[in-house]
Amino acid sequence: MTPAFALLIIFTLGPFAYVFYASTLHAPGASTQRFVGLDNYRYLVDPLSGFPQALVTTGVFVLGVVPAGVCLSLLCALLLREKVRGWAAFRLLFFLPFVTPALPTSIIWLWIFNPQYGLLNALLRAVHLPALGWIDDPTWAMPSVIIYSLWQAAGFNTIVFLAGLTNIPKELEEAARVDGAGDWALARFVTLPLLTSTIFFVLTVATIESLKVFTQIFALTGGGPAGATTTVGFFLYQDAFMYFHLDLACAVAVILFLLVSAFTLLQMWIGRRWVYYG
Repeated sequence: MTPAFALLIIFTLGPFAYVFYASTLHAPGASTQRFVGLDNYRYLVDPLSGFPQALVTTGVFVLGVVPAGVCLSLLCALLLREKVRGWAAFRLLFFLPFVTPALPTSIIWLWIFNPQYGLLNALLRAVHLPALGWIDDPTWAMPSVIIYSLWQAAGFNTIVFLAGLTNIPKELEEAARVDGAGDWALARFVTLPLLTSTIFFVLTVATIESLKVFTQIFALTGGGPAGATTTVGFFLYQDAFMYFHLDLACAVAVILFLLVSAFTLLQMWIGRRWVYYG
């Protein structure tokens, strides 16, 4: 196993540890680099750095995507649960956006969101509603990214929920029906309790991916307009590859890692008290 561990250390654990070290330096990798301790973190805490606002924007994105995404995907899974003609095709259609690269689909959605010629505004005009600025409007830019993200992740979450629903024994549902349980009682006391492990998995993965969001921000809005969609992931990209502040970018990466770890540990703590594993 030595070669495998060597590759893990060289390509994963080594760079991971160096990011922590580089976050305490000024101009890491340069001949003028020097140790500055926590100065990079102190700078990021300052509201003038823009990082606190990026944290708030990331929180808005997470709150907009995770609860709605889990609920919509669960609803789709329940609707697709019945095996009707063309069932496999429906599953493929739902899963297709997830396996399609984000950049090409983002380009399509750029046309959909286009304020002048986009499909969404054409539909709004057709029902005599005012057109919206979508990705060009600071008010609607984040909702636009959230709409795309819900569409893009719905396939994966729906397939996971379908797998969870398939594992629920039919005998339990039939027994509940015999005892007089209606659709709501069946969902409340049988389906959802047996599906908590799947819900917890989807919730955890969706939260982690939302905290790290970058691709759709980069492709749809570029962090704008006026920084309305600058999340932590895009803020890291700006510092590293636009402004070449590698020391600050490393500090942002460390904070993002700690943030994801904290949310994951919190969800695991909640899961031990809430999730039913049968």
